Amino acid sequence: NGKQWSFDQKPRKMSIEPPKPPRQRSLKMALRGTSPKGKFREIIGSVKQELISQMSDLRNSIQGSIDTLVSVSSMQGRIVTAEQRISDVEDANSGNEQSLNLLKKDNEVLKNKLEYIENYNRRNNIRLIGLNKGFEGRDPVEFFKTWIPSILGEENFGASLVIERAHRVPATRIPGRALRPILIRFLKFQDHESILRIARNKAPISVEGKR
Repeated sequence: NGKQWSFDQKPRKMSIEPPKPPRQRSLKMALRGTSPKGKFREIIGSVKQELISQMSDLRNSIQGSIDTLVSVSSMQGRIVTAEQRISDVEDANSGNEQSLNLLKKDNEVLKNKLEYIENYNRRNNIRLIGLNKGFEGRDPVEFFKTWIPSILGEENFGASLVIERAHRVPATRIPGRALRPILIRFLKFQDHESILRIARNKAPISVEGKR
């Protein structure tokens, strides 16, 4: 019909854009255009999700509190155990201290008994000093039975002396050192006392020119 068409128009550039994420609809938007029954379901679902989220947070909080309580309880148990061990050690030390005190007392008693026995055994002993070596002969017991009355006076002894033993005190012989004393043990304490009393009354006593 006489019209002419022109195709000299420039082509348009096409651009591809990423799809936009769907917008989260609010509860009001979600309820638009829905039936009352659908609206009720939407409300229930939203509340349910909120409750589930809160319950999860509450569960985590409770679990953390339980873990803390378990840890505290464990520490308290360890403290109680440690206190019991300390108490046991203190009790053991107290028992040891009591035993030690008893041992000390027993030791003191034994020392006193030993000292008493030693003194009792020595109470019948007489020590003679200054007698030359060999003066007593081969049988000191028989020698001193007659020698003592002859020195102190036979009239002072109604019966013969009973001597259990007589010997020189053991010691290493050192040149220039005094002669070893002679130890005489009498059976009767009365003989021991009589000899000492007579010797004090007759002092000084000389034997072979020596006092």
